[in-house]
Amino acid sequence: MTTPAGPAADVAAVLAALLATRDMQAEHLARQVNCTASHLSHILHRHTRPSPALAARLDKALGSDGQVTAAQARTPAARLTPTRPRPARKPW
Repeated sequence: MTTPAGPAADVAAVLAALLATRDMQAEHLARQVNCTASHLSHILHRHTRPSPALAARLDKALGSDGQVTAAQARTPAARLTPTRPRPARKPW
């Protein structure tokens, strides 16, 4: 299987590659790991990162031998799409 390597190998790219090689739809994977399809879509579109626990569940469901959790560790903590900044939180 070919997956991106180095710093460019973020969790979204790894997940997309794993889904493609397994011919699996994101909605099916979301059900398997007990998260919403919307949340998984946000991860795949680089709007957010999975929690360490979710990354571990994704690893297990995809049988990826740690590829997802390794990519999670390499992915920057900052928002992954700088063109759409996060809305300001209201103080209440």
